[in-house]
Amino acid sequence: MRRISQACTPEPITAKTLLQKYQNQCIPSDVQALDQCLRGGFRIGSVTEIVGRAGVGKTQLAMQLCVVAARMGFGSIFMDTERKLSLQRLNEIAKERHKVTASVNSTIDDSNFEYNDAQNMNANNRQQHHGDGRERRRTYPHPNHVMNNVTVHSPSSTDELLSVISKLDEEMILRNESATSTSTDMSDDDSPQYPVKLIILDSIAAPTRRDFGGGNAPQRVAAIFKIAQILKRIADQMQVAVVVINQIDKMQGAAISRNHQSKDSDFVSVTAALGTSWHHCVSTRVALEHERDPHREDDVTEMASNRGRVRTATIAKSNLVGHSTMSFEVTVAGIWQV
Repeated sequence: MRRISQACTPEPITAKTLLQKYQNQCIPSDVQALDQCLRGGFRIGSVTEIVGRAGVGKTQLAMQLCVVAARMGFGSIFMDTERKLSLQRLNEIAKERHKVTASVNSTIDDSNFEYNDAQNMNANNRQQHHGDGRERRRTYPHPNHVMNNVTVHSPSSTDELLSVISKLDEEMILRNESATSTSTDMSDDDSPQYPVKLIILDSIAAPTRRDFGGGNAPQRVAAIFKIAQILKRIADQMQVAVVVINQIDKMQGAAISRNHQSKDSDFVSVTAALGTSWHHCVSTRVALEHERDPHREDDVTEMASNRGRVRTATIAKSNLVGHSTMSFEVTVAGIWQV
């Protein structure tokens, strides 16, 4: 028993060793301002929540992370509980970003820059630092490579979701074992397999709301804690970035008449769903919001302008960085900073 105990007991690790082990390990969004706010991107080994009202760009950002992960030579697992994942849109983002970075790397002529952020994105592509020492890709891979390295699950209930995430360890081990080394001269028809480093859950609120309603029933709270426990364990043990999409629970101040709201003031603020039982389970929370309410009648004309399409991403919670905000818009190539 003493020999077994000595073999199984984990060795103590110093804070310096842990710092060096987890330093700079992240999946960037390739939106320069957002990555600066997050100190590199969405951290590997922790759970990050993206919250916001419908249509603000949560799923767009999640799909973009899958494309960026493929650029770094990593695969993704996408759990689509709302059955809203558009594979055509995912392929479009991969195609447009592959086209933009290819054109930027092939010429220094500014006339070939299709998007304002192309220079910033290309500069980010040239950074060589990465969590496990692997060199980042200078350009985005062919869309076929991206699509072949995103596994999609569509659980429709809380039990199905728990069943899927309980088997993620085995799925990742099998995928990582069969992953082949990437090659820059590989043809478009040859799709390499990448090791999994990103897990997306879109969204966590949908199945629990369908099964337990919007209250705080004990079964609902227990299910949320169990999901959070498994995701946090997988993030730490398998060293992956877990990104969870969450819906809004209510609008604070929604009862206030719109006639009394200033045109230049913030419209009603939002509160993330699932309550405190879930809020303490994430390490980082990124809140997405429209700069102007797209549903207000007096903002219809504003929506026709560029300012009306601007959204904001705010780091609402983090154990690493402070509160910060950046502006972005959704384009054909995904999320781009304003």
